[in-house]
Amino acid sequence: MKKNAFADSTIKAVNKRLKHLERYCKLEDPEQVKGFIATKQCSNAYKESLTESYDYYCQANSITWNKPYYQRYDKLPKIPKTEHLNMIIANARSKLALFLSMSKDLGTRPIELTWLQVKDIDLKNGIVNISLAKHCWYHNKYHIVIYHSRILVNKIFFLLLL
Repeated sequence: MKKNAFADSTIKAVNKRLKHLERYCKLEDPEQVKGFIATKQCSNAYKESLTESYDYYCQANSITWNKPYYQRYDKLPKIPKTEHLNMIIANARSKLALFLSMSKDLGTRPIELTWLQVKDIDLKNGIVNISLAKHCWYHNKYHIVIYHSRILVNKIFFLLLL
């Protein structure tokens, strides 16, 4: 998978799912794996993840199988109230508080913040270029203009220097 340019986090997740499958069935038997996934008490999203992981395994080991299709059902995310977020940020240690407040202010995923580099921040114009964690059809980066908050720009820059 590394040769096919998969991210380390993807490789780690696939490995974890394959170990889970291996614990309950023989990976060399596609029908047994398919039966295990079908009867497993979990969401369709997790079943889809298991079948994707097993599909990578089958491709690597020249095993043919008919991959089942599981439809994900999108749910609305549970968005915490601003007061709760502010309380968590206020009680966190300094580096985590900075990280959480940036995530709250920018609306980013944690992994997107860890990918930020100094070159992604334009202090003069108040722009932050963020690399997306999820595959999107438009671009791999998006711009967040943060003119309203010089404090936020300084927070971001400070976090990168830590």
